[in-house]
Amino acid sequence: MPFQEIADQEQLATLQAVLNEICMAVGIAPESPESDDAAGLLLHLHRIGCRTPDELKTTFEKVSRYV
Repeated sequence: MPFQEIADQEQLATLQAVLNEICMAVGIAPESPESDDAAGLLLHLHRIGCRTPDELKTTFEKVSRYV
């Protein structure tokens, strides 16, 4: 599970949902190295203050090589 450090169940669900949506949109296989990379970036974005699905997706798109 890529978000083991997140104890808050609502935040965990948000991160997982955004990861799933991003992976499906760009064709990344679940539990692949690319999925792990995307999860790491989402976790970083969460740590620096992106909390809502829209904030996470928008910022991910701006800084990601996947989109």
